[in-house]
Amino acid sequence: MTTAFTVMVLNELKLIFRARATLFWIFLFPFFFLAMMLFSYGTDGALASVIVELADEDHSERSAQYEEKIRQALLHEEALRAEVRKVDDPGRSVPEGAVRIIIPAGFGSSLQHEEAVAVRVVPGSAGVGSEVVTRWIRALTVRFNAEIARAQMLVTVDVQSPTARSLSFAQYMLTGTLVMSMLAAAMSSTCVAIADRRERHTFKLMSCLPVRLTDYLAAMLVSRLIVLALAAVALVFGAVQLFGIPLVLEAPRLARAALVIALGAAMLLSLGLSMASRMASVPDAVFATNLAYIVLLFLSDLTMPLSAMPADIKAIVAYLPTSAFVTALRGVLVAGDTLELQKAAMAVIVAWTFGFLVVAWRRFRWHRG
Repeated sequence: MTTAFTVMVLNELKLIFRARATLFWIFLFPFFFLAMMLFSYGTDGALASVIVELADEDHSERSAQYEEKIRQALLHEEALRAEVRKVDDPGRSVPEGAVRIIIPAGFGSSLQHEEAVAVRVVPGSAGVGSEVVTRWIRALTVRFNAEIARAQMLVTVDVQSPTARSLSFAQYMLTGTLVMSMLAAAMSSTCVAIADRRERHTFKLMSCLPVRLTDYLAAMLVSRLIVLALAAVALVFGAVQLFGIPLVLEAPRLARAALVIALGAAMLLSLGLSMASRMASVPDAVFATNLAYIVLLFLSDLTMPLSAMPADIKAIVAYLPTSAFVTALRGVLVAGDTLELQKAAMAVIVAWTFGFLVVAWRRFRWHRG
């Protein structure tokens, strides 16, 4: 029976690797999606990317100080990815995607005589970048005024380190994309495949062979677990090499991540199996998997942050299968947590897996009608 099971697993793997469309969605699409998101927002996930042009019409000591303040502040501004350029002719048109900051003539003398002077901000086009620069330059100018007036800073802001470990945008997208792609591949390749074979009466034909149908079904799941594991390895190592995403790829951390990925993949395959337990046709299976995919994608903090979601709802959706999966994965792979620290999320994964298998066991039928 062991030999027969191995043969069935190998046959399922051959079928999967012969399907080019399946290989594209499992192995290549995650890279395309991740590349698109990183090219759009950058690996730092800044709100906007903009060219800041500095034009100094005054050429005084004060204007030079103000210009240097702008340059230094932009170097440490995480919300804005800025390229600073010096402009000698402030009268020429501002190119699209750029914001010009013009320090007017008489800037230094106005400050010396305590007279009002206006720094002009001229955006080349409307957009998030120009809006961020406008708000940012106002805050910087308030601080500059206080410094040159030598005003005593009675109220200061003490920014403390957050209690939660920092997660870069690139790391957030990588882990979210991995779970997202596994969710789509696991449900479609399991639920749709079983519905297709039920529709074609494949299980009836298999009942004539000297193998148990449960072994045949297990071979389908094991083969897909192997493919999902290979796709996860390819995505993690490929993302580090191609996109330079910072991850510590040491053996203990990778071993813990491999365990979490294996448990998560088994959970998602069990979800697909439970959904397929009563599917009578392929169109029904496609509709059900797409619906479940969209709901879990939007509520699981995979690639779209849930920052605006009320806290009460957040606490509930944290127990969704994909939410627990991505939480445990980010903990062990990015933050370097031990399995003990992620035992709550892993317990949720195991509980969902058991629940899906129970549903499949009680409701699964081999034939239509």
